[in-house]
Amino acid sequence: MTSLWLPNNVTQLALHTHLLAEISNATRWSSVWKLVDKYVSIRDEANYVTAVEDLLPRGSTHHRILALHEKLKGPNSVCEKLQQPKRTLVEVHALFDACIKMSPGMSDYLAAEANIVYWSVLKDP
Repeated sequence: MTSLWLPNNVTQLALHTHLLAEISNATRWSSVWKLVDKYVSIRDEANYVTAVEDLLPRGSTHHRILALHEKLKGPNSVCEKLQQPKRTLVEVHALFDACIKMSPGMSDYLAAEANIVYWSVLKDP
């Protein structure tokens, strides 16, 4: 996707869509979601940019990215809901429980005793 940021490629992509390629930000989880979502959005138009059409994933790699896109939709919607104002602790607890149902491996990270969150109020809703 970084090749789409070269001036000539940006111009060619602009002929087919108003969207631009996304740049990865390693410090935010939502950056992964934005990157994958943008890839899915502009892949068809990016095929028209001759300088990058050979760099685009094809076949099984493309299908794995689409599967990842579907898998990331759930956690991304939870992240967006958590950022809304006036979110109550009961709602946060319910969202965390929904995350654990979607991905049981997240239970260690979302537990009340987790290193990233330690607040006694979260132990008992």
